[in-house]
Amino acid sequence: MVAFHTQQCVEKCLKSLLEEFGIESGKTHNLLTLKAAVERKDPVDLDEDTLSLLNKLYIDSRYPGEFGLLPTGAPTVDEAREFALFAHETMRITTEILAGQGKPGR
Repeated sequence: MVAFHTQQCVEKCLKSLLEEFGIESGKTHNLLTLKAAVERKDPVDLDEDTLSLLNKLYIDSRYPGEFGLLPTGAPTVDEAREFALFAHETMRITTEILAGQGKPGR
C-alpha cells in the first residue's frame, strides 16, 4: 500500500508544478510524460528508471490493496522503502521549485 501512495505523491508533485507553470497536465497518470511536460519549463532531477517502476504501481481503483501492484506481485519492504524515499525527494524538489529556489537567479 505504501508503494501505491508513493506513486500518487510523485504524480501530484509533478502535476502541481504543471499547474504552477500554467501547463495542462491532461488526464495522464504517466510519470515520465508528466516529467517531460514539467521539463519544458524547468528541469527536474528525477530518476526515470524509478519513475518507470512507479508507473507500474498506478491502478485505476479506489482499493489498491486488492492488487499486487507490480507485475511480480506486491513490492518488498525494501522496494517500498526506496519508493518512499524517492517520493520524499520529489516533494523536496517540488517545494524548492515552487518556492523559487530550484535554480540560481530565480
